[in-house]
Amino acid sequence: MDNDAAHNRVSRVNGHRASDPGALNTDERTRRARTRSRHGVFGAAAGVCLLAIITDQLTKVWALDALSNGHARPLISDLLTLQLTFNSGAAFSLGGDVTWLFTVLSVVVLVALGVLVTRAQRTATILSIALLAGGAAGNLIDRAIRPPGFGVGHVVDFINYNGWFVGNVADIWIVLGAILVAWFFATEHETREPEPDDALSGPLSNDQ
Repeated sequence: MDNDAAHNRVSRVNGHRASDPGALNTDERTRRARTRSRHGVFGAAAGVCLLAIITDQLTKVWALDALSNGHARPLISDLLTLQLTFNSGAAFSLGGDVTWLFTVLSVVVLVALGVLVTRAQRTATILSIALLAGGAAGNLIDRAIRPPGFGVGHVVDFINYNGWFVGNVADIWIVLGAILVAWFFATEHETREPEPDDALSGPLSNDQ
């Protein structure tokens, strides 16, 4: 009887929607509103990505000019100094002899992030992916346009973390974005909003 009641309820709802133009119009308006909202989120994500790229490239231009003498400038005592270096590899200058490989990997990562952003549901997740992508794109630009040549350019680094690591603003965005993406994806299922039709799967009235 419960299964029959559920089937009858769904049939009545669908029949009501089919016979009521107003209900169909409401559904269509809801879908359009959601589409506009998602487009707005993607627009904001594009802005975040672009801002990450701009801040990275502008600070690198500044570093190339202001730190060209090679001397370190203390920023926070010896814990954080500004010192210009050029990185042909990855973090900690690893893989300096295969710069082209990191260029290819960067492109693959950006493509993967592009796919990932279309599957994310929460606005915060989408914006975090955009921040991560902006950081990755910032360093990829260096590999594309910096000497010694296209695809093997050296990344401009200038933030020295007490001798442990020398990075740039793009690295900050990458680390921050990766942490946020991992966190929001891990908790996304806890805050995902139910679809409108999910109401049909909720508790049923005692139809007989």
